Amino acid sequence: MIPAGEDTAARTRKAVLLRSHQYETVSRSLPRNGERAGYVERLLESTGATEVMDVEEVVAARPEELQTFHSRSFVTALRNAPKLKEEERLRFGLSDDCSVCESLLEIVLLETGGSIQAANLLAQGEYQVAIWWGGGRHHAKGSVASGYCYVSCMLIAHEQADVFAQANDAVIAIFQLLETFERVMYIDIDVHHGDGVEEAFANSDKVLTVSFHHFAPLFFPGSGSMMEQSGHEGKRCVVNVPLKEGCDDETFLHMFEFVIGRASTRFRPSMVVLQCGADSLHGDPLGEFNLSSSGYVRCLQVVQQLGVRHRLTASFLP
Repeated sequence: MIPAGEDTAARTRKAVLLRSHQYETVSRSLPRNGERAGYVERLLESTGATEVMDVEEVVAARPEELQTFHSRSFVTALRNAPKLKEEERLRFGLSDDCSVCESLLEIVLLETGGSIQAANLLAQGEYQVAIWWGGGRHHAKGSVASGYCYVSCMLIAHEQADVFAQANDAVIAIFQLLETFERVMYIDIDVHHGDGVEEAFANSDKVLTVSFHHFAPLFFPGSGSMMEQSGHEGKRCVVNVPLKEGCDDETFLHMFEFVIGRASTRFRPSMVVLQCGADSLHGDPLGEFNLSSSGYVRCLQVVQQLGVRHRLTASFLP
């Protein structure tokens, strides 16, 4: 959030864009990615985003950092994925939408590294805004890849007492943020339920997960109904907002503003993490919503207006 009266030069010093030319190159080896990473990089340049923010190259995470959340056997499977037999791949979810390629571990370490780096920059107070678009992996479980997510690394964060961030890389990043911030509110606006993050913190009263998503029979991942909400004594801090097919800006924003306002007041987070999966946008081949880019911008504005001082933004391109 930019204090009133600050000039443009003062504002831009508070933002950092994390990018990785290495990630742009190696992610092409995933069938689902193709040239997507390159499109995003060129879009950032054409809009002038790289000119108004500091830019830092992503540093890949170390394999052992994945074990903050993921099991050792799963990390070993990622390392040896191309050599695994089909039975072993199926055991770890390395099939179908989580296919295997030679550079899989390198891709995963870059995705996770960007999220950890963004979390550290915010925690250290170096920036008010940090952006890493390669994160947002919110479906992966501790020992199983799922829904195009090999790890749980993603983030946007917003600290109410001081910082704002977005993030399974998200789970790993939230663990990193909890070393500095007492309570984290995770907000997910991907069209699919943020099941991996919710499951990871199901027994914690330090992380509130709030997911806005499409919910219908046979729609992946099949969780996130109205019945899945917070339990007793604050030990299960969960809010799910299941929405019907065709949800547009007006409906979505009405629910978003009301729920986030109430959740923030009740939970009093010191950090907000916002996952902006692009598949809620109109025309997405996997999604069922009709949101516009303007609708996404409004969601960001609502989170900014919670009174936070720092922000980290990441997006998941399935």
